[in-house]
Amino acid sequence: MEKGLSDERVLLEKIAGGDEDAFRVLFNAYRNLVYTYALRILQSKDAAEDVVQDVFLKLWLKKHDLPEISVVDAYLPIVTRNHILKILRRKGIETQTLGAAGQHPNDYHNETQDLIEYNDTKRILEHAIDKLPPRQQMVYRLCHREGLSYDEAALRLGISSLTVKTHMQQALRSIRHFLKNNTDVGISSLLPLSLLLL
Repeated sequence: MEKGLSDERVLLEKIAGGDEDAFRVLFNAYRNLVYTYALRILQSKDAAEDVVQDVFLKLWLKKHDLPEISVVDAYLPIVTRNHILKILRRKGIETQTLGAAGQHPNDYHNETQDLIEYNDTKRILEHAIDKLPPRQQMVYRLCHREGLSYDEAALRLGISSLTVKTHMQQALRSIRHFLKNNTDVGISSLLPLSLLLL
C-alpha cells in the first residue's frame, strides 16, 4: 500500500469502527497480494479467487482486532497461508504440498472460533444466494465467483450489460433483505455487501 504507517493505522482504525469505504480501500490495496500468494500455492485461479474472498471475509469478521496489526503486508500472507493450510488439510494433501517449504499449521489463533464464525457467515450468505431467482443467481455467480465483468457476463448470457448490472443490483438488494429478515447475525458483522461486486 502506497501509504505511510500512520495513514495505514488510521485506515485500520476506521475499519475497526465499521467503515466499509475504508475496508474497500484495504481490499483494493491488498487483494492482489493475497491472490498472488494463493495462486502460487494452489495453482488454480478459481481457488485463489475463493481464498481472496475468504481471507477478506475473515478480516471483516475480526475487524475490531485490525488496529493491533503493525504491518498489513506482512500479516496478510500469514492469514492467507493459514487459510490455505486448512483447505489443504481438509483435502489431505497439506504435507505433500507445503512440507518441502517448511510450512507448519501450528500458528493459529482462536482457529476454532474463527472457523465457526466464518462457516456460519458463509452458510448464511450461500443460503441468501440460493434464494435468488435463477437469472439473478446466474449473474451473481458469473460476476462474483468467476470474476467476469458485466460485459463478459452479458456476452455469455446473450443479454445486455445493462441487464446484467440490473440483475446484480437486484441480487444484492435481495441478499441484504434476506440477511436482515432471516438471520440473527447483524448485517454489520458480515463482509460489506458492496464488495460482492468485486
